[in-house]
Parts: sequence; structure tokens; C-alpha cells
Amino acid sequence: MSLLLSAAFAVILSRQDATSIEPRLLRYPVIHGDTIVFSYAGDLWVSKTSGGLARHLTTSPGLEIRPHISADGKTVAFTGMYDGPANIYTIPIDGGEPKRLTFDSENDLCFDWTPDGDIAYGSTAGNFTNRQMRLWLVSPNGGMPKRTPINEVSELSYFPDGKSIAYNRFPSAGFNWRH
Repeated sequence: MSLLLSAAFAVILSRQDATSIEPRLLRYPVIHGDTIVFSYAGDLWVSKTSGGLARHLTTSPGLEIRPHISADGKTVAFTGMYDGPANIYTIPIDGGEPKRLTFDSENDLCFDWTPDGDIAYGSTAGNFTNRQMRLWLVSPNGGMPKRTPINEVSELSYFPDGKSIAYNRFPSAGFNWRH
């Protein structure tokens, strides 16, 4: 019986028109000019705001999430999980090989580009507890990350003037009122 159901399911899928498949669960969209970068099915994708087909930016078997486009629109910073914990990477917006910027033994989450061109990210590395991320900055050219005085951060965004930030100290996903 299960063989018959599997065969029927395969026939249905093979007859489905490719244009009728709608993508679902597009996450972490960011816009720069007329370009959108988003995460879908564990990869990063690029599309135009006017519509049309999206193209793969990354295609590795690892997970890529939380993209952020640089001020000049040429580079995407993101969180990638390829060979262990999540770390911070960059990739040209036209595609190419991702460049690893952090080498933490803890998971890192990409937050935003700073007005100075660094990448702001959260990590429990170097913090007083492994349950709370602190804010770090790293150059897109690589090098040692810079510790900031912000010891508790779960989300962050820079204001357009570059002088202020908005951030949450604790993630709300685990709060009881969310369930």
C-alpha cells in the first residue's frame, strides 16, 4: 500500500507545472536600492524589487541566514553554518566564494553593517554567560573582531544617521507569552 501511495505522489509531483510552485517561508529580507536579498531553504537568494526570477547567491549544503547588504550595495554579510558553529561571512552580491570573517567556537549572528563599514554581530564568545550574546564588530577585510561595551544584545539595527542604534537585550522567542 505504501509503495502505491509513493508512486501516486511521484506522478502528481512530476505533472505539476513548475510555474505553479510558489516559494514559501522567505526569511530575513533586506533591500538596497532595487535589490532584495533573502534566505530561503537554507540558501541566500537575490532578486529585483520589480519582480522576476530570484537567483541563488549561495548554494552550499550549509545554512546561510540573516543577510545584510553593504552601503555600496556590492557585498552581502551573513551568518553561515558550514563546518560547526555559525560564523560571519561575506560574499559579493554578484556571487562567488563566501569569505569567512569570524572563527568563534560559539554561534555568531549577523546584525547589520556599521556606518564605518564594519559588520556588527552577536556572539556569546567572551561574555559572562553562554546564554546571552554581546555585540562585536569585524572588518569585512578580516582581522580580529572588536569587542564593544554592549554586553547584552539579541537584535540590532543602526539608524540612518549612523549615530544611534536600536537593539533588544534579550530575544523574545522564548518568552511564555509567545507560546
